[in-house]
Amino acid sequence: MKSVRPFARPLSPAEHAYLERGRAAFEVKFPGQDFAAPLWSIRHLQKSGSGQGNVSLLFVGIASGKCSKRLPSCFAEVVKAYLAICGKEPGTLYNRSTAARWLWEALAVRLSGHGELFSWEILGKEDAERAEELMLESGMKQGSVYRRCVDLQVMLTGLAQAGVIAAISPDFRTPRQESADRMT
Repeated sequence: MKSVRPFARPLSPAEHAYLERGRAAFEVKFPGQDFAAPLWSIRHLQKSGSGQGNVSLLFVGIASGKCSKRLPSCFAEVVKAYLAICGKEPGTLYNRSTAARWLWEALAVRLSGHGELFSWEILGKEDAERAEELMLESGMKQGSVYRRCVDLQVMLTGLAQAGVIAAISPDFRTPRQESADRMT
């Protein structure tokens, strides 16, 4: 596991550039909302007649299936930038934000609750793998765990392509689930 530095560090040039891109995309995609808010409404992105579904993206931790405290800004801001830049459909935005929240839960365990020690350079594949373990331990269905792991891998790949993190290839163990939806 990578060591954690006990002091805050300035943003890397890649993080800074990514946050600027994310804030610009946010202004277009989420007009009238606050980038720093712990909740973003996605209701305006839903297509007419698509049902209610999830209408908010939460940027708080997951604790025993209940919302807990806000994610540290050094983590949440990059995730928000990613969602603003790469998110298209409301369901995808919600699912990827949920995958990121599970990643944070894994990081919070490793950091012993000291979120201020987080930096993107310490992120390793073991953190993503631990997120999968936490999802499974929570009782989440394997099909949902598999899909959140796919969402997490897509996000990690996007962040690596932007130079925010080093390339990470977690060895997720949850198998793809057979679905009657794919049998047509």
